[in-house]
Amino acid sequence: MIGKLNHVAIAVRDLGKATAVYRDVLGAQVSDAVPQPDHGVTTVFITLPNTKIELLEPLGEGSPIAKFLERNQDGGMHHLCYEVEDIIAARDAQVEHHKLQQESLKAFHIAGVNVDQQHGSRFASSSFALGGELARVDINVGLNAERTECTLNGLYMTGGRQHVDHHTRIDHTKPHGKSREFYKGILTGASRAVFNGKVVVHPDAQQTDANQSNRNLLLSENAEVDTKPQLEIYADDVKCSHGATVGQLDADQIYYLRSRGVDDISARALLTFAFAKDVVERLSLAPLRSRLEKLLLGQLPEQVKELL
Repeated sequence: MIGKLNHVAIAVRDLGKATAVYRDVLGAQVSDAVPQPDHGVTTVFITLPNTKIELLEPLGEGSPIAKFLERNQDGGMHHLCYEVEDIIAARDAQVEHHKLQQESLKAFHIAGVNVDQQHGSRFASSSFALGGELARVDINVGLNAERTECTLNGLYMTGGRQHVDHHTRIDHTKPHGKSREFYKGILTGASRAVFNGKVVVHPDAQQTDANQSNRNLLLSENAEVDTKPQLEIYADDVKCSHGATVGQLDADQIYYLRSRGVDDISARALLTFAFAKDVVERLSLAPLRSRLEKLLLGQLPEQVKELL
């Protein structure tokens, strides 16, 4: 079920003129213009009492909105962003929910997903958080019938002073349920991330099989992550595990690459790429997987791309 409107994105040819209309004529609150070279746009957010408007202006050659403006000379609505609140996976259904968050670095993004699984259903979620000054996603899944399966995968990459939260909860309420949760984070600058994952095995949920993992890579001294994987088990015939790691790039792996003629910057970039790609490869949606791989490759030095 689709929830409330998050924001409306409007493509414009002249960001300055469009911004002036909202600020000077309508008296709306207007953010600074923020270039997004990786996305090929410059963005401005307009805050209104009941929603937000994101103004998009092409930036550089090959901007993804250039063709849209060719077809719509006066500009126009480019996309809508709704929040998905509730997903009901009926008996034996297979449901996939993929989320790529690439908001402006001035944007606040808060969203949640509630999932109700019925007998024999399978639910898979992939959450990728790359943008936003402050972002939070809550995912709550109820395995409310026998022989249900749930998979939650996620990757967050932060820099500057970004703050990104992921809060998940999986409730096993019936027997023979299976859940897998795998989240990774890469942090640079003075950014911060929070992972709070909770798995609750209720008294009737015998034969539950649950595994949860959160791994984090800190690439700067001021980056910080708070990770809290949790297990609450009220049944006695279960197989459950959880774990979390926080660390830096492996010095031995860097040394190995250096000994093979790879310079220090390229070695670090290559190892970071491999760390992130582990989550991207789990995506079943090929177009999104391809887009994410291109985004990751775009952050690598040219000499590293030649090695892949």
